[in-house]
Amino acid sequence: MDNDILQILSTSVFQNILNKDLIKKEQLNAATNLLIRMNIPFNLSFSQGTIDSPKTAQLSISINPSTELQFTITFSE
Repeated sequence: MDNDILQILSTSVFQNILNKDLIKKEQLNAATNLLIRMNIPFNLSFSQGTIDSPKTAQLSISINPSTELQFTITFSE
């Protein structure tokens, strides 16, 4: 699974997430599709935006029982 994770993290979608670029919802859908296709467990939660804060999503990817990658994703309009 480690090679699968490295392969996914090297995609342009995940490079945008790692660089904390603003993400479109279509890009997040592409990211979750990759994780599902590679059979990699993950959790995704969404927080609606307010006047003071943008819409965000939290993506947690399980690497092994003791390691998890966590990303906070900010959406572009």
